[in-house]
Amino acid sequence: MRYASQVMPLRLELEAGIRQLFPEAHIHSQPDGLPHVCHASFPRHAVSDFFRRTGHSLAVSSGAACSSGQRLRPSHVLLAIGRSQEEAKRGIRFSLGLETQAADIAHCLKLLEEHLHPLAAGLEA
Repeated sequence: MRYASQVMPLRLELEAGIRQLFPEAHIHSQPDGLPHVCHASFPRHAVSDFFRRTGHSLAVSSGAACSSGQRLRPSHVLLAIGRSQEEAKRGIRFSLGLETQAADIAHCLKLLEEHLHPLAAGLEA
């Protein structure tokens, strides 16, 4: 219980920050879902570049935890719920834990703002 009550407000803060910075983003996390996981798709952004630039400083992945090591493949979960290949390829899963603090969320949002670049017209990433 302590875990959920500590982590859920941070997840909600992350989701609110993502919505503010990227209004076109799709938050796939359910309100009553896992308190420590936020999943968002960024339809017009190069998430592969974001992983290359920041993947070592954040707990992020392109897919489910069970697909660890296959970082740049589309999320099979998103594909299974009817999302397009493109949307699935532009997804980022953020993992939070008991050690996560508000400063970590602010840092993550800053990195998103600085390193999640819009796709150039006609380019695939």
